[in-house]
Amino acid sequence: MHRRPAWIAAIILLFALAVAHGSTPSTRSFNEVRELLEQEWAKDGRGGLSVGIVEQGELVWTHGIGFIDEAAKRPATRESIYPIASTTKMVTGIALLQLVERGMVHLSDPAEKYVPEMLQMQNPYPWAPPVTLIQLATMTAGVQGGVGGPPAGKEAALAAATTWEDGIALIIPAFKYVAEPGTARRYSNAGYSILGLALSRAAKRPFAEYVRTEILEPLGMRRSDFTCPPELRLQLALGYSLKKPDAPGQMPWLKPEKDWLQPAAGLFTDVGDLAKLMRFQMSGGHERVLSDKALQASYQLLVPTNANLQYGDGVGYAVVRDPDAKLVAVGHGGYFPDGFVSSYEFDGTGKTGVILLGNSYGGRASYKPLVRRILALLNPASPGGSGLAELEQH
Repeated sequence: MHRRPAWIAAIILLFALAVAHGSTPSTRSFNEVRELLEQEWAKDGRGGLSVGIVEQGELVWTHGIGFIDEAAKRPATRESIYPIASTTKMVTGIALLQLVERGMVHLSDPAEKYVPEMLQMQNPYPWAPPVTLIQLATMTAGVQGGVGGPPAGKEAALAAATTWEDGIALIIPAFKYVAEPGTARRYSNAGYSILGLALSRAAKRPFAEYVRTEILEPLGMRRSDFTCPPELRLQLALGYSLKKPDAPGQMPWLKPEKDWLQPAAGLFTDVGDLAKLMRFQMSGGHERVLSDKALQASYQLLVPTNANLQYGDGVGYAVVRDPDAKLVAVGHGGYFPDGFVSSYEFDGTGKTGVILLGNSYGGRASYKPLVRRILALLNPASPGGSGLAELEQH
């Protein structure tokens, strides 16, 4: 009887073990993923998509469809850079957790301790306790959704402001409360702007500089920032608003000092850098950013949700329960009406994630639900979530 050499048998055994533990990508699944993405993109056939799949901490598959600049025929690739809108909130949440671990703030600190401008906000609830940092991070502060203009008479001062911190401080007194703090979940970009200013003042450093040096650089995210440097502009996607089908591609806003939603929606990045962030969020291993203990503890903090328990906001992430499966996805999504969409979802149990960045919005394609569908396809038996053991059962 012919016998295989021992080294061949060992390789076969290792391969079998890898498959059994789910660490080897499925070619069939990835082919199906490609088909799903191309079918969805074809509903509009505009702009482009850059997509990546992370398994066991590694970016194992990427795919590009369409163009980041239709007129110049620049294709969407793994290296294409996009504004990721509300997906930015994850790094702001991590900054909060980091300052807590370093003893510089507490989750239960009153936000007005760092941002006294909140005392001038409109429609206050005088009987309510002060808004806390964790309430801002989990959308329970009762603050209005968007960011408007400054109070009357402050327009000239706002135009003259040279830093993001100086500008947003002028605008905060015009914010309104739309719910009693601590009683309801109200998604709020304005609340994250307040949070970003609080963290900046607590750290005694500009918000963007702090995030860059304390989170992005330690994680190796060297193509991520709150603007896009000139040397990377040819890889920057233009946005296509499909509610204006004849409109040319629009350059994203590139003035971070005037981006009043900077902590909520200001980050520019690519698939490769987001894969590094996802690896950290799933597996830790970067003590300079957060200890593994602090990272795991963050998944056991408060997660307020909506009435049908489909969506909730934690500190540094959101959770979405797929209505078509039992999977609970962790991550965040975002969009800009002028033509950008991002979806970043992972399954902490299966150590698998999907990243999708696109530069068209407002058409028939629906990318965020598709990302969760793909995530469920990759690990059909997984419940998703953080992957940590439950603290209690009911």
